[in-house]
Amino acid sequence: MRPRTDEFNKAEVYRGDGEGVGGMEVDRPPEELYVCSPTLRFPAGERSFTDGSLMADGGEGAAYFDESDGRAHYVRTQGDGDINRAELLGILKAIQDHRDTITTIRIFTDSAVSLKWIRRWVFNSHEVTDLDPVHILYSVERAIRERAAATELYKVPAHVGIHM
Repeated sequence: MRPRTDEFNKAEVYRGDGEGVGGMEVDRPPEELYVCSPTLRFPAGERSFTDGSLMADGGEGAAYFDESDGRAHYVRTQGDGDINRAELLGILKAIQDHRDTITTIRIFTDSAVSLKWIRRWVFNSHEVTDLDPVHILYSVERAIRERAAATELYKVPAHVGIHM
């Protein structure tokens, strides 16, 4: 295991090995990968894009677009209008829906908060507070552990038009 450095703490790639969250490795991709869009780095059909949204009625919702079936999958949540919670639920739904997929799932999200929560839950669970959505984080961990293949989470810029 590498020592923690500033670069390690700024990592943008979260990889699950399919063996369980405890075996997750976190690293920073080579700099040359930053010059192109994430949609160019991975073959079409292997990507899922998640997003959360506040609804007109004050609630929240989430969705993910799965390239493997070409459909958007919607999640109506029962929350209190917390956009970060909705983003995390979108990630959870994408992982759960790929439970039996035997290939790596690559999930792209614009939610730095969700990735931070997942990272804290996995690597620094003693830092989790009562304000963090522990029940959702536990569900994300369990969904990753139950997958037959690797799960990779990537941060993408928000609202910049990633074209497929």
